[in-house]
Amino acid sequence: MRNGKAKKVLKKFAIQWQSQLMVLPGILFLFIFSYVPIYGIITAFKDFEVYLGFWDSPWAMNANGEIDIFKYFRMFAEDEIFWQSIKNTLIINFFSLIISFPAPIIFSLFLVEIPSKKFKKTVQMVSYMPYFISWIVFGGLVIKLLDPYTGALGQILVQCNIIEEGYYTMSHPENVYFVTILSALIKDLGWGSIIYVAALTSVSSELIEAADLEGANRLQKMLYISLPTIQGTVSFYLIFRISGMLVSNFDQMYIFKNNTNRETAEVIDTYVYYMGIECMDLPYSTA
Repeated sequence: MRNGKAKKVLKKFAIQWQSQLMVLPGILFLFIFSYVPIYGIITAFKDFEVYLGFWDSPWAMNANGEIDIFKYFRMFAEDEIFWQSIKNTLIINFFSLIISFPAPIIFSLFLVEIPSKKFKKTVQMVSYMPYFISWIVFGGLVIKLLDPYTGALGQILVQCNIIEEGYYTMSHPENVYFVTILSALIKDLGWGSIIYVAALTSVSSELIEAADLEGANRLQKMLYISLPTIQGTVSFYLIFRISGMLVSNFDQMYIFKNNTNRETAEVIDTYVYYMGIECMDLPYSTA
């Protein structure tokens, strides 16, 4: 029985070998960047020395010279900056979930209601453009725009007496959460709406016509026809968003972080990078 199934699989592969080989680059990428690095996790349990390598480095030892493989785990458990980075990560992701997650849904609902196809395409193009700009460039633009002397937005805020002259927004920890969430919303709004716009194309025209006959307005059709149509897609992406509550946008936070706002700008990803790459404390950062 098994030999018969194996022959069928091999026969199918022989027929589709060109298509099957197209998967090979993806498998290699997954293996190299997802499985091979697992080998380095052993660093968290050792007093790692670069010249000795992973296996030859001695196991972690405490002050008494005894083997203590959980030394670095205890170190970060007692590290105030580590817990602050977790707090910042959770706060940013929580408010992003509340604000940034529903925004593309609402945007797509209004977008499909635009009667002019030309205007709709223009809105889509303008909203998609920021996504294709790297965070290095986009984050730099945000910082420059908020500059009180040379930034357009910064000067407007000064003229409106919202901020004082010489007030650098990103130098104050209390502004980091707001700027981070708002800039991510602007950058990802258009791209995040693509999947919802595509899902809304499956809305039954018969339901729309029936609602028109019943005298339903556009808002009622969005709430009672369009939104229920995409609830499966919304639920799917909501699960993914919640599962990534401890994952931050490293590029964004690395650009926004500086010595004056580190209290609120330091997240898990930037702290791991700081300890592992800048301080070269590989066992601690791995733990």
